[in-house]
Amino acid sequence: MNIGVLFFTLMTSLVLQGLLPGFAIFAGVKFPLGIGVVVYYALYRSKFLMVFSAFLSGLFLDGLSLAPMGISSFCLILIGLFVFYRREVLFLPKGLAAAFFGAMSCIYYAAGLFLFLTLYSGVTTDFSLGRAVSKILFTGFLGALTCPLICRLIKRLDQLVGNVVVEPENEKS
Repeated sequence: MNIGVLFFTLMTSLVLQGLLPGFAIFAGVKFPLGIGVVVYYALYRSKFLMVFSAFLSGLFLDGLSLAPMGISSFCLILIGLFVFYRREVLFLPKGLAAAFFGAMSCIYYAAGLFLFLTLYSGVTTDFSLGRAVSKILFTGFLGALTCPLICRLIKRLDQLVGNVVVEPENEKS
């Protein structure tokens, strides 16, 4: 059932990411919903599910864009591994940790994708470095807004289907 929830949440978030328009005020950046799914699996689940979600998310994102296949998967797997190994180090509540890692993941993803496309692939971009930096920062801002919501929704879905056991609240007597 873990794989079923992963496919459902990944496909739903990536289709929504593709359909929702970008904000003109945020330099045309779209909601980074696919990265939110990867951040959830890196924060709360196993390494296998995180790598699998990062790989599928990257392939789907590359299929919808003009980027060469595999670049997004590579960036998302690196981001997911970083979050997975640093999730116990950050002493923040889970909502703030999701916002922090969501913002950092989106910034790393956008910067990595920009560097790969300009330096290694030979693809020329039609905007300046200032516009690229603004897109990177606005992607991080939207990641900080969307990742806690995505993590909460997927965690609740995991609890509903029985993948994650609900921990009882500590009763104070």
